[in-house]
Amino acid sequence: MGFLGKLFAPNRGELVTKNALKVTEKAGSVFDMFKEVTSSYVKENVTVWDEQNDQQMKLLGYIAGLASACQKEVCRKDSDAEAVTEVVFRGAVSWVLGSIPGSRLWLEKKKKDIEQFDFGDRSIAYYLNESKPFLEAYSKGIGDLLSFVSHQNIKTLQTCFVEYFSCGRA
Repeated sequence: MGFLGKLFAPNRGELVTKNALKVTEKAGSVFDMFKEVTSSYVKENVTVWDEQNDQQMKLLGYIAGLASACQKEVCRKDSDAEAVTEVVFRGAVSWVLGSIPGSRLWLEKKKKDIEQFDFGDRSIAYYLNESKPFLEAYSKGIGDLLSFVSHQNIKTLQTCFVEYFSCGRA
């Protein structure tokens, strides 16, 4: 991109938002289904926002894995992949876990981090290094979504959710 292209190009935040919207449009049904299937698991295992709760970190990791895999499927050549994934991750966490007492503070801080492109101690990369349940669930979320994409069978993905979170329904 030459000088004029850079001069008139949309700013980084606009591009990230545009790409995150593309991802959420394509993956919205995945997160809707995830919320529905895991609702009883959330009620039983996460009563208040606590990053020391392994069950909560498992949920966050799986959501992050889904967000990461969705970003890779939709925006294959995105130079701001981390930022787009963090935006999708925050949105999905808000949707799936936003009703948990204490989650709003985390979501507000995460929103400010994203606006400043400072992913720090609430980022996917941070949690991957700090939480084994997050790391394991992140890998599982990526694998499950990629398996779904290759088979194009929504029941396959729903079954993965049910089995991993032992939700007791198929």
